[in-house]
Amino acid sequence: MILSLLMSVLLVGAVDTTSARAISRRNTALLDTATTALKNGDADTALTALADISDTDPRLDRHHFLVVRGEAHHQLSQDTEAAADLHAAWVLRRQDKRVEPASDRLLAAVHTTVGRFDDCADVLATVLPPTDEDAVARATCLRATARTATAHDVLAAHHSPAARLLRVRMLVEDGAPAAAHDDVTAIAATASFATLRTLVTLFAPVDRRFASTVAEVALARFANEPEAARDLARLLTVPSRAVTNRRVIQDADSTDGGAASRAALLQTLHETDHPGLQRMLAATIDERLRLRSRLAALVDDGAFDEVLALRERVAAQGFFNDDNVRYAIAFAAFATGDDVLADDTLDDIAEPAVFERATALRAAVAACRTTEQPCRR
Repeated sequence: MILSLLMSVLLVGAVDTTSARAISRRNTALLDTATTALKNGDADTALTALADISDTDPRLDRHHFLVVRGEAHHQLSQDTEAAADLHAAWVLRRQDKRVEPASDRLLAAVHTTVGRFDDCADVLATVLPPTDEDAVARATCLRATARTATAHDVLAAHHSPAARLLRVRMLVEDGAPAAAHDDVTAIAATASFATLRTLVTLFAPVDRRFASTVAEVALARFANEPEAARDLARLLTVPSRAVTNRRVIQDADSTDGGAASRAALLQTLHETDHPGLQRMLAATIDERLRLRSRLAALVDDGAFDEVLALRERVAAQGFFNDDNVRYAIAFAAFATGDDVLADDTLDDIAEPAVFERATALRAAVAACRTTEQPCRR
């Protein structure tokens, strides 16, 4: 009798052990299926597989389970659920001293999406090894919680353009725009036009003269951007001069449209003449005159390939609206047999002194297109 009971206990134990192992194997297979589906962008299939997993299985890789489920929720924009799973996985990583910076950064981004900026800052403080981008993201979250002093401390050792721009924003918002000048100077030479425009926007209400200096840099670096002057003009407009500003913008649009008019436009918007802009304006006008003379000499010498080689320089300097320059390039294109370029370049020539020559050249282009014989050029 006793032997029979002992056999029953052993048999039950064997069945339970086999069942637990079967559950573990099934859970592993389902987790692998979910992981593969997630990598293929199929978050729905991943969540379906994960729903069948028994999370009471002691052999289950719970950290991996939570990360996969959190990422699947995130792919489906279910960020509240994603934050809960990814945060639970982060707690496990902290306990196990596991380093997974990519998962930490994703969790911080999700926390930001759902407005949990304190949690975002706490998570990013544990990222190893930290990068400039991590510092900027953490400072951004700290700033959202009004912990500006800590945000400044986080950024203190970082000098990437993004870190400098965020520091500038915070200093201007804190009422200390002068303290931000060094950071602006450091990034202005390589910043995009969008960044320079942002800087002008930040400083225009609080430090107009410095905003004008930044705008000068933007005009010098992006002279071939047709919208640059208009954007900067609107940002720097003084209400009492609004009518004058509108007239100047219209004049600039209808005349040269090149670097010279853009520099003149910004100068008109200044309360006082800016010496740097005066120098830039004079240099731009001199450069245009030199380029026009150079093109004329090359055309006279029949060096048409050299004329066409100057097209990129002409465009970069904003001189294509000079009708004399356009005519010289059109003539060179015609002389080298590029009738399409010649025709396109002659479009919109309106200056009376050039229009008559342009009309004659257009007629010659049309004649060459229609003749079957070799065309005299």
